[in-house]
This record gives sequence, C-alpha cells and structure tokens, in this order.
Amino acid sequence: SFSLQAPSSSSNNRVFTLPDSADATLLTSTASLGKILQTVRAETQARTTASSNTGTFYTTALTADITPSATSSKVFVLASGNYYTTNTTTAGLSLFRGSTNLGHSTHGLAYVGGHASSYGAWTIHYLDSPNTTSATTYSFRLSRVFGSDAVYAPVGDPNYSPAQIFLAEVAA
Repeated sequence: SFSLQAPSSSSNNRVFTLPDSADATLLTSTASLGKILQTVRAETQARTTASSNTGTFYTTALTADITPSATSSKVFVLASGNYYTTNTTTAGLSLFRGSTNLGHSTHGLAYVGGHASSYGAWTIHYLDSPNTTSATTYSFRLSRVFGSDAVYAPVGDPNYSPAQIFLAEVAA
C-alpha cells in the first residue's frame, strides 16, 4: 500500500502519474552505486630483489585475493611501501591482476630511483574492472628498468614499515 499527502503550500505542488491499467506496475528503487561491499588487506616485510633481466617484473610477497560479488563490481587497489635503489639504477613498480600487468609493460604504474643510492616510499592506487565473480589475486611487482645494480622493495628492514595492499570491492 501507499499513501499520498497534499503539499503544505501551493509552491510545493508535485504531480504523480500512476499506472492506468491493471497490468501496469509502479516501480521504485534505491541506488547502490559506489558502496563498499568488502575489503581485504595484507602486508609484508619480505624483501624482493630485482638484480637482473632489466624490464622483467619480479613477483613480491605483497599479494591479496578478493572474490567480487558481481561482474559489474570495481576493485579499488591501494598499495604502499618502501624501496631502495643503488647508484643510478631505476625501478618500475606495478600492480598485477593475476598475470596481467595493470601498468606500462616496462615502467609499471610508478618509476623510482635514478640518482645515487636512495631510499624512498611509494604509493599506487588503481581502480580496476575485473569483470568476474571468481577469486582474483592482486599483487605488487618490481622491475629493474635501468642500471646494473639491485633494486629492493620492500626494503625488508624491520626499522621500516611493512608494505601493504588494500582491496575494496565497489558496487557499480
């Protein structure tokens, strides 16, 4: 059932048109776009070293799995951590969905290093459309893009915060 109430003044008049046949239906709905449906978080201190094969992405221990509830859902990925490069070596940092690089084939989603030896922090955020309801693995990966020295991420030292990955399923 439903009820209608007259407006409190003539300036608030509203017109409602109801179905005029017995077969018609009046539908209402509530939007659920943008709601966070679930979250997953993981962290690691385990160091990954990229010491050869310039341009090859090395799998790190920073991974998390999520199973979207609908194929239309988006997955917001937020990953952060630290790195260390030596001399003028540079690194590409990227996110992968399974074996698919979500960034540039060589440089990934972030490019770090390039001057002397340096420690630094990185943050990557990415809104993905996995189009699946199957368990999906997201991982942070590291490549040596330029130079002949090693790149480390995360640093792997307990004096530094662990690398973290956060996944959020967003209703679309």
